[in-house]
Amino acid sequence: MTDLVFQQGDTAPRQLIVMLHGVGSSARDMAPLGQALAEGLAEVRVVVADGFDPFDLGGNGRQWFSVRGVTPENRAGRVASAMPRLLDRIEALRLEAGLDPASVGLFGFSQGAIMALAAAAGGYAVGRVVSAAGRLAAPVLPATPQSPRLLLVHGAADTIIPVQEGRDAARSLADAGFDVAFAEETGHGHGVSGDQLQASLKWFQTRHD
Repeated sequence: MTDLVFQQGDTAPRQLIVMLHGVGSSARDMAPLGQALAEGLAEVRVVVADGFDPFDLGGNGRQWFSVRGVTPENRAGRVASAMPRLLDRIEALRLEAGLDPASVGLFGFSQGAIMALAAAAGGYAVGRVVSAAGRLAAPVLPATPQSPRLLLVHGAADTIIPVQEGRDAARSLADAGFDVAFAEETGHGHGVSGDQLQASLKWFQTRHD
């Protein structure tokens, strides 16, 4: 498990973004996105985190939770089981950076987006969250003044996690009082496009007040 850190210059960061990759992938695979965020934002530290465990369906990738035998019925339980480790890890990174929760952002793709959305839905207080090609697999608590602002981006041609999952997540979170923006990209599949990266940069440029 090897996290990758990207930061421009040696000054203390004013913002921390923790990036969470998809299942079977790794921090190394997500490194170009992390570098792009670090280069596009001022005074930011970007940590591309490696999944907790080796991918149990083979290969050299990592996972946040197992998808072996996963179903819509048991997915939420797996997310809940993995969540304490993730929140402890983010908190350790936040304290290391010397930042308040509002100065922390999460960027998740696919399974990483599932974890990021579940953290927000469960009441974890950070400034902003970007979910790329994610779905909601957790109960949604009512939003509070400390709840993050959420950007959900999704490709309309996604065949891995259909865009309807993103639409449903955005609706459920908005109904609970979250500040949610949803952007659907026509013709785009399961991945993070250049337009979605630019939207994410703009999202993180304004801190949560």
